[in-house]
Amino acid sequence: VEEFKSPQLDPKKLVGLNFEQIQSLLGEPSGRGEKLPGKVWTYSTDSCVLNVFFYADINTREFRALTYEIDNGKAREFDSTKLNEEVSEQCLQQLMPGT
Repeated sequence: VEEFKSPQLDPKKLVGLNFEQIQSLLGEPSGRGEKLPGKVWTYSTDSCVLNVFFYADINTREFRALTYEIDNGKAREFDSTKLNEEVSEQCLQQLMPGT
């Protein structure tokens, strides 16, 4: 499994990663659930929540992150919009182990 450690991580780079790669970056999720046909992992701090949505690849049947949602209590950002990249990056940095 490749290591994906980075001092600054663009949240969009989560898209396409598998379970092990996300866990390598962010550690154990604070919650896991199913949102059929996919799965959702939740990471949270006092000031932000990151939900990563995984769906199975049709050919390999391996689950990969297809989208994410960041909620900092003020505004939500989905990977298809740019509400505030700085807030998203700050949230992700808070969630990364050892930062």
